[in-house]
Amino acid sequence: MSRPTALDLCACLEAAGEPDAIRAALVDALAVGWGAEAVVAWLPRPGDSDVRADDVSVGGALLKGSSDPDLLAAIAGGRLEAWLVDQGLGATAAAALPAAHPGQLAAGWRNAGSRPELAEDLLQLLVAQVALAAERRCLAERLAESTAARLDAEEQIARTRRVRAVGELASGIVHDFNNSLTTILGFTELALGRLDEEDASSRDLANIRAAALDAAALVRRLQALTRRGGENERREIADLREIVRTIPAVARLRWRQPSELLGIRLDIVVDDGPVPPVSVAVAEIRELLLNLLFNAVDAMPSGGRITIATATDPAGWATVSVADEGIGMTEEVRRHMFRPFFTTKGDRGSGLGLSVCETIARRHGGVFAVDSVPGLGTTVTLRIPPAAAADQPIAVPPRPSRAAAVSPRRILLVDDQADVRESVAGMLRSLGHRVSAVDGGPAALALAGRSRFDVVVTDVGMPGMNGLEVAERLRALVPAVPVILLSGWDLDAEVIPPSNVARVLSKPVTLASLNAALADCPEEQLEARSA
Repeated sequence: MSRPTALDLCACLEAAGEPDAIRAALVDALAVGWGAEAVVAWLPRPGDSDVRADDVSVGGALLKGSSDPDLLAAIAGGRLEAWLVDQGLGATAAAALPAAHPGQLAAGWRNAGSRPELAEDLLQLLVAQVALAAERRCLAERLAESTAARLDAEEQIARTRRVRAVGELASGIVHDFNNSLTTILGFTELALGRLDEEDASSRDLANIRAAALDAAALVRRLQALTRRGGENERREIADLREIVRTIPAVARLRWRQPSELLGIRLDIVVDDGPVPPVSVAVAEIRELLLNLLFNAVDAMPSGGRITIATATDPAGWATVSVADEGIGMTEEVRRHMFRPFFTTKGDRGSGLGLSVCETIARRHGGVFAVDSVPGLGTTVTLRIPPAAAADQPIAVPPRPSRAAAVSPRRILLVDDQADVRESVAGMLRSLGHRVSAVDGGPAALALAGRSRFDVVVTDVGMPGMNGLEVAERLRALVPAVPVILLSGWDLDAEVIPPSNVARVLSKPVTLASLNAALADCPEEQLEARSA
């Protein structure tokens, strides 16, 4: 058998790759190819410099194992070559790897004549090759880590861009959406005001009003995407049972009609066990439960029962759970279900519903527990800490009522949207005021110049002349007349309204908010106008 060249040995090491394989290749090359009667190769794992038996390989006729404590001590003390001499070997050669990649290599021959020429140079070449392989492995690991970090950063950037795109979209549509909500809410409150609470339609109208207020709260959270920091929804002491009881009616149009068209039966059962009062933003908790409900519906393509239950856990926390009899989830899906943009619904899902649920729960100090078995269904349970002060719980927005009466006033209403103008005018008239409504700034200024008004109520976002410009022109024309601004957006912090602006109301407006704003208008100015 011909003796391998140094290049052959280097090629062998190149193919070996891992530390165990490299040690074995070194031992075989020196013991078989170069006739060494004892070979010791110590090559620890990357990042480890301790001498362990598992990191030592031996070969040759004179060495049978690597567990000899004296051998390990010799390696640790840098006396490996001397140890070989103690074994009766007359000719030895040894080399050490650079400090950055610890390791030692030594070979011994019984007779000096058996030792190949340039044996020391050969070992130095081999350990250099090993060091090069180790360095290449470290670089490959760093490259893999950098690549993973880059891909993660790219994913985070993509998510940020998607969220920003949602924010920009929200900013573009929020004004029109709030106008629609103002119309819905205004006419609903007007209709409620004409009915007795015992009327059969009263409950349905109350549900419409609650849904409109929830939609308004959702719009405010969408607006928060376009500015730093989100606004906190108003908290109130609530009974989760009252919130849960409204869910089937609010969700009916979403789940009932499609299922009936497909001949699928879906039942929603409410099990409203006693719970302690909680301090929550009711609209947010209702949104959370609706998201869980709609996910449960999607998980039951063949129909079944969904149970929404409230209870008190042993720690005294309020719990609400949504249980379905659907397809269930694998452990992999369960681990990622609250991750933003994660969805198993393909193009039908945005991947944001459950992420929003997790955000709402965290904001309320709550936690989720998920129990799911593939093929048997899923139960998602939310735990919320009890309220510190257990006041009388309020869950559903109360029926609109007349606040403290404000004296009748002559009001000029300005809004370019006819349906919004009609609904707001109707609410103002129901509060006992005389209202003249116009569709824009020029018409408002013309009417204010020839007629007397106590208050001007104007929309901010109008074409041509916006509400801020209307208020500024009115300050010069009729400086004693207070102005109430109605805005589909939240005004930027740097926008300073004219001094004659008494209040800025966010749409959608309600009877109560309009009445409160009118109550804030300076009485002395009204008296001066009437004198």
